[in-house]
Amino acid sequence: MAVFHTLFLLLSLFATLATVTSLERPSSLAVTRPQDLRRKHPLVGGGAAGAGNVGHRTAPNLKVYNHQIVDTSTGKPYIMLGVSQSGPEYACIKMSVPMGGADTMPMSASTIYMLKNKWGVNTVRIPMNEACLLDLDNGPPQARGDAYLNYIATYVDMLIANGITPILDLHWTVGKASDTSTTDQQDFANVGHSLEFWKRVAKRFVNYRNVVFELFNEPKPKASVKMWWCLQYGWNAKFCDYNPGYQVAGMQDMINVVRSMKFKGLLLCAGLDFANDIRDWAKYKLKDDKENNLAISVHVYDFKEICKGVECIKDILVPIARFHPIVTTELGSSSTNPTYLYNFMYDFMKQAYEANIGTIGWSLNHRRPGDPQLLDNTQGKPSPAGYGLIDFIKYARGLKVTSTHRGGSHRALTAPVSSPLNKGVNNVEELQQ
Repeated sequence: MAVFHTLFLLLSLFATLATVTSLERPSSLAVTRPQDLRRKHPLVGGGAAGAGNVGHRTAPNLKVYNHQIVDTSTGKPYIMLGVSQSGPEYACIKMSVPMGGADTMPMSASTIYMLKNKWGVNTVRIPMNEACLLDLDNGPPQARGDAYLNYIATYVDMLIANGITPILDLHWTVGKASDTSTTDQQDFANVGHSLEFWKRVAKRFVNYRNVVFELFNEPKPKASVKMWWCLQYGWNAKFCDYNPGYQVAGMQDMINVVRSMKFKGLLLCAGLDFANDIRDWAKYKLKDDKENNLAISVHVYDFKEICKGVECIKDILVPIARFHPIVTTELGSSSTNPTYLYNFMYDFMKQAYEANIGTIGWSLNHRRPGDPQLLDNTQGKPSPAGYGLIDFIKYARGLKVTSTHRGGSHRALTAPVSSPLNKGVNNVEELQQ
């Protein structure tokens, strides 16, 4: 018996080591292809009704219905709660591989394991660089062209297979058509390269209904009649005479390209002033999407002028969200006060959730004090802001939250209080067309 017992322990040890090792290699995680992405049973501890159904084994297909983003298999609201994973936007410029930099978490199976099982997110936003994807830059070959897109596509498949919705964000763009590199954000997308970027991305993910495209990260100019026309309809719009040194590609131009490639998934369109100002969205709203699958992206930081915290939700976001779904695709603070950082993230996410508005924290990195960041180190330890995000997700899932940053436990929230779809959509088949 002793021999068999020893043999059993050795076999168990080898199995454990194999499992741990597999978490370090993206290729070792089983990847489910789009044609096999079907709803499985919920995992233990699955999400609350409004929390985006965190426990799904695979990420659900998403559709705008009745002014909300819904899971097409259930008809229930899908509220995105997650993180931006900074790194791929400067892959071909600052490092040798498109996995993450010295201050970020790598694009790997171990990171997905952490985000899924310890943070509880249902969404990961992936910032991208058009110069890297279009092979315009002279960076390392493994971070350019097809290699860049292939690596991101593999990571997207891994996220989906683990129940996490990927958002692909056009984050950094080049300026003039003759430019071959970008190390920063431009005022607007450009006709010369941005349309080709989305053409290639849409072609790669044409059969995916559970991948979201954020068409342009942060349009820089402050809001005006001219800038709204430029943002929405580009350089040939009726009132757009803005010349940043290149032909501006409007949101409508990018929508047209993506839909021409037969991609039917959810699209996110930003406002002005670094995506912080969406007040006039309804006045200049985009009307031509044959899939009727558009939502608004907004970026909220406490150092901005228009939308800087919880007061923005009631005054600006809620009135718009009654008619147009909204996702806060970046949320962050420049404070260095731990209690403030925790409360800023937690309180905003809670009030946004109650208004059926999702929130993505910026960002999964560790940088100098005062930079918006969710990590205290690159091994995955959350910062105070990160703990605020994690604790709210627990709260939304109906779990007990006790935090040293906030103190005490919080009442579990079961569903967004203002959602007209809490009872579900009767005709789910209509969402799956």
